[in-house]
Amino acid sequence: MDPLAKKVILFLSKNTGYIKSTDLAKELNVSTKTIYRTIKRINHDREIITSQRGLGYTIEPGSDSELTENFDDLNENKKRTYAIGVYILFNQPTGPKFFKTADKFYLSESALNKEIQKINSSIDKFKIKITRKNGHLIVIGNEIDIRQALNFFLIRKGAVSEGFTSISEIFPSINDNDRGFLITQLTLIQDELNVVLVDPYTLNIFSHLYILMGRIRSSAHASKPKKIETTDIKYDQFYETARLIIENISRYTNRTIDASEIIYLSQYLLSLRYMHSNDIQQINNAAPTTQFEKPVIDFANEIINHYPFQRIINKQHLLTDLCAHIKPMLNRLKSNLVVVNPLVDEIKDSYSSEFQQTKQIVDDYTMKEYQLKLSEDEISFITLYVVKAIEESAKTNKILLMCTTGIGTAQLLRTKLLNAIPNLNITDVISSYSYREDMAKYNAEADLIISTVAIPEQSKVPIVVVSTLLNELDLQRVKSFLNV
Repeated sequence: MDPLAKKVILFLSKNTGYIKSTDLAKELNVSTKTIYRTIKRINHDREIITSQRGLGYTIEPGSDSELTENFDDLNENKKRTYAIGVYILFNQPTGPKFFKTADKFYLSESALNKEIQKINSSIDKFKIKITRKNGHLIVIGNEIDIRQALNFFLIRKGAVSEGFTSISEIFPSINDNDRGFLITQLTLIQDELNVVLVDPYTLNIFSHLYILMGRIRSSAHASKPKKIETTDIKYDQFYETARLIIENISRYTNRTIDASEIIYLSQYLLSLRYMHSNDIQQINNAAPTTQFEKPVIDFANEIINHYPFQRIINKQHLLTDLCAHIKPMLNRLKSNLVVVNPLVDEIKDSYSSEFQQTKQIVDDYTMKEYQLKLSEDEISFITLYVVKAIEESAKTNKILLMCTTGIGTAQLLRTKLLNAIPNLNITDVISSYSYREDMAKYNAEADLIISTVAIPEQSKVPIVVVSTLLNELDLQRVKSFLNV
């Protein structure tokens, strides 16, 4: 059970009577659709939350304590597994003693062995493995992969905390000086690159720097990411920013840091997504083909062209969103870097159908083009953009059709438009005379007017003038306005 499900249960249990879905959604700051899906998940095995048309939802008395106790037990088990993983990985290459680790987490020998099995199952994708050797827990693998697994465990551990909202909740053991220093480095990265970091990439880069600082403080660790080759050096803005950050960390920790860390950090910075000051204008106006390379656009179009959308979506906006994500994602694949999505489980639960359909399309494409499959973290990122496009499409433009009489020619135009663009939200068919008589009324009821007659008066609503027969040029103008 995810944190949102627990919040729904707790809220309903504290209120007598029925609560409307709209009120519940407003209280928990989510959409009503998310509320419906969450309650469906809660009621999967047996009906805990009952509903009545027109009244809303209520919870069966006594169910809340049973459910929340199970939820807490499950989360505590997950957090313990992730905490053990962090402890073992941070204490490499010497490795912590097996029985010291068991004592630290109040576990028996067999219980710790079971935890290690679970941890190994999670870190297998990073091509590392925990093994017991000479009484110690040793990780077989290289430094980069150990760090990426650490990042995964740190963020996953935070994700199972109830509704975490801050870095402090993800890294509760970090001291104030280190936290303040790392936050200033995030600000410096944004200033040097002239960007704004986008969540959850902010969390990932903070975690990356936190891990780097912890590893170089270890006297047994020389801090040399062995996968990085000097031939990979690109003396660009990302490299210069990484060099500045590494120099700052070196001074702060009073440790000499190998130059290969600069290259590794620059590759990591290149793999993140940022928001530029002109991004909103680019989304609304610019053609993505002018901003992104062909592999990026091809990947995005594969998703758009094969996803079974049930209604008209704004393909231009979705293409731009996907390209902006896929560009750094391909950099991550090239450099074997991982970004963790702390909301992956919630996305898979809340949007299970969308996630599975997106996963199928993406898996087929990446196997064909790159001979690999993306992680569920990456696919859940992509799913959110698909969901965004679907939910935005629900807010359809209200279209008013207008001609001289409002009868015959406009009805013909209506038929032609619906044949060309199914599911178009045509709210009314009126005459130009009626429109002139009460412009304020009709303007309030429409987002777009498609008319066979020009209106000389100033209208607050855009008017697209077309011919009665709706030729190809007319249709392109309408589609251009609607971004379909």
